[in-house]
Amino acid sequence: MVYRFIRRLVSCLLTRKRQSMEYVSRRWNIVQKETLIMNEYIAYCGLDCEACEARLATINNDNELRIKVSKEWSELNGVEITPEMINCSGCRIPGAKTVYCDSLCPIRQCAREKQLETCGGCPEMKSCEKVGAIIGNNPDARNRIEKVGSE
Repeated sequence: MVYRFIRRLVSCLLTRKRQSMEYVSRRWNIVQKETLIMNEYIAYCGLDCEACEARLATINNDNELRIKVSKEWSELNGVEITPEMINCSGCRIPGAKTVYCDSLCPIRQCAREKQLETCGGCPEMKSCEKVGAIIGNNPDARNRIEKVGSE
């Protein structure tokens, strides 16, 4: 999308059409809004909150999905997680958070203390043990926070 926008901008600059420049300006505003919306759903660690089943269960008020997620997370983490605990609107978005994300996540706590948008803006990211557990095993998460951190 950005590539097409740049091609159109160059074309407009070369032809200097006022109507084309207005089109490019409108499209650029749309690209910026889409980027902002996407970035809000990137967690501090780079995970994609928009695709998270806990968030989906919350925004869709889906109790069956809450039950599924609570069972999976209980097995994965070796602790009891009840369906009532599965309420989260996203790591960096105002609203409900799981108990872990709200109070216990060392990555979220650190990034908030440092007032960072994501760990991608931290000069210590590559050597950080906290976020390393996520980005070391998830190249997509690493790419997302590096992208957000460079903007």
